[in-house]
Amino acid sequence: MTTANRITIFRILLVPFFIVEVLSYVERGEEWHRYLSIGAFLTAAICDGVDGYIARRYNQRSELGAILDPLADKLLLVAGIVLLSLHHEQYLPHLPLWLTATVISRDVLLLLGLAVIYYACGKVTVKPHIIGKASTVLQMVAV
Repeated sequence: MTTANRITIFRILLVPFFIVEVLSYVERGEEWHRYLSIGAFLTAAICDGVDGYIARRYNQRSELGAILDPLADKLLLVAGIVLLSLHHEQYLPHLPLWLTATVISRDVLLLLGLAVIYYACGKVTVKPHIIGKASTVLQMVAV
């Protein structure tokens, strides 16, 4: 297993920790839960750039990484957006549900499209594009 894939798996493992810390902050209002959740999110977001850099720089691109990296991105972003769409009263601002539904619907439609192409052609090759990378970065900044 490559270093880049290990970092990506670490990012995936940070998502449940992020969720628990946000919910703990909402339930108890203790600032240290807030800081831990922000730290987990920022660490996962920064590691997104780090694992990509390592994969490219040290020729560690792999089929596993091509699957895990976008999965880690989607898990983190969907968790953040869903958590922010819930009404948390005084602790956190909340996003409108239409925005959450739009983001999730977009991801579901992309997955359905990939599934259709896979079943029609037998193989799907997904190559990262600068617009997709920019979209992910902007969503992470927004959350």
